[in-house]
Amino acid sequence: MKRSAAFGALVLPLALACASSLDLGKMREKLAPRGPEPAPQLRDEPNAELARVEGLRAISGELRAIPLRWDASREPEVAGYVIDRAASADGPFAYIATLADRFQTVYVDAGRDLAPKRTLGLAGGGLAHAETYYYRVRPFDRSGRVGSALAAIASGTTAAKPAPPPSVQAYSHLPRRVALRWQPASDPNVTGYVVSRSPSPSGVYAELARIEGRHRTVYLDTALPDLGVFYYRVASIDAAGGVGDPSGAERAVTKGEPLPPTGLRVAAQTIGANTLQWEANVEPDLRGYRLIRKRAEAKEPELVAELPASASSATDAAVSVGEIVAYRLIAIDADGLRSRPSDSVEIAGIGYELRAASTASGVRLSWSPSAQAGFRETRILRNGEEIARATSASYVHAGGESGDRYQVIGVLADGSEAPASRIAEAE
Repeated sequence: MKRSAAFGALVLPLALACASSLDLGKMREKLAPRGPEPAPQLRDEPNAELARVEGLRAISGELRAIPLRWDASREPEVAGYVIDRAASADGPFAYIATLADRFQTVYVDAGRDLAPKRTLGLAGGGLAHAETYYYRVRPFDRSGRVGSALAAIASGTTAAKPAPPPSVQAYSHLPRRVALRWQPASDPNVTGYVVSRSPSPSGVYAELARIEGRHRTVYLDTALPDLGVFYYRVASIDAAGGVGDPSGAERAVTKGEPLPPTGLRVAAQTIGANTLQWEANVEPDLRGYRLIRKRAEAKEPELVAELPASASSATDAAVSVGEIVAYRLIAIDADGLRSRPSDSVEIAGIGYELRAASTASGVRLSWSPSAQAGFRETRILRNGEEIARATSASYVHAGGESGDRYQVIGVLADGSEAPASRIAEAE
């Protein structure tokens, strides 16, 4: 008997505990927060007993958006609100949103709906800049009937397009580029800039770049032609993607190439060498010149020498005897810009004019005195072998015979040799 009583005393608290646990779970389910009930289907039949919404106000100055606020209805029968918009206070108003909660009293109109907008072409898109819109908010009951009481109307105006950035400057006289800079826009809603260019101040401006960042205020336009004239404008972009009016046109001119050198001429000639002179260029930042040679039989010209800006003459010592060549000169400035070539100068290199004549005393050789004037001495070759050296423009080879083949080679003051003459056969 005592054992049964003790068992019963143990079971009863356990049962009570289980029952309490089950009741507590149900209670928690009842007290758990529930999501908003779905909005009922709105009906054409109005509800004249619902009071109108009070305290409706619209906030102006936002980017292509109008925030709306109003006071929550005190009527438990109200299940939510219908929001309408119009382009004028007189309407017509068009539906833009439904809020299915009596205490949901804030709405931001960003224009993403099918209601008509004031500006043509914006239907179905965002609100326009610097436009005023009119709103009304009407309650509806749990059966979907919208209140018929005259609704208060509130208006709000979107922010204007961003102003162009101040102090736009375009820097001229740069080699094949234009540098642009401006001051950051003071409007914190600005998120970047659009840079455009045109060949004339009133022409069509083509977009060059979109720059992200309000404080990124430098742009470099590159790969431009020499001495080109361009016009630039800069517009601000706001956080809503709106592009404001552009700045005034800023003119810039790229740096011109150097002038072609003038006065290129032959200053002196010796065997195998031509010396040329020219007038110095006037550019203050000239880096130097390139002397170019074009041989008669060559397809392409070749470089003779690169010369400093102080040079006004150069000698080409790599021409053959009597060779005809043409020269041109190109000026180069400090930025690497090159002038057009100068006028061409064609030169026939001087020759020895070697002659070989058989006489009673041997073979008499003679050559140009002007050629000899540039030599310290002249080597004389018969059939490819040196037989003598001369310091005048003639020589008699006592052992020479008719049919022997002769050449002469001038030796310069430094011991180097000029090109050999053509072969002259003794007659």
